[in-house]
Amino acid sequence: MARHCVLLLALLAATAMPAAAQDRLTVFLHGFNSTADTWSHTASRLGLRLQIVQYVPQLPWHLPYDTQAAHLNNEANAAGAPANTIVVGHSNGGLVARQLSTKRALGGIVTLGSPHRGAPLAANVQHVAQRYLWMGDK
Repeated sequence: MARHCVLLLALLAATAMPAAAQDRLTVFLHGFNSTADTWSHTASRLGLRLQIVQYVPQLPWHLPYDTQAAHLNNEANAAGAPANTIVVGHSNGGLVARQLSTKRALGGIVTLGSPHRGAPLAANVQHVAQRYLWMGDK
């Protein structure tokens, strides 16, 4: 019985398609108050190690997520980006990646340090601005 299992596993292993990232477009999105330079070294290193096609766009991080995603979607359409594109986003970039997934099919999204439930700073911006203005009047 054990011999048959080993033979079956060997046959399955021989016929299975290997999991590979080779030549898959992977987009690296920078975070809040950041630039494409923050991903450049890492994307290059991963590109060599995983043999992926890396793209590190410069996004206008200060614009709304939907605007950034629309900009990225236009670039992807113009370049003919495939539906199996992977998007890796840090912080704000992860939120843009999520918004992009509502506009086009993606192979996957990886987010790092993205405030998917909202950022405490964003919730307090209005209060802080009012306090700052109030203190400035004195």
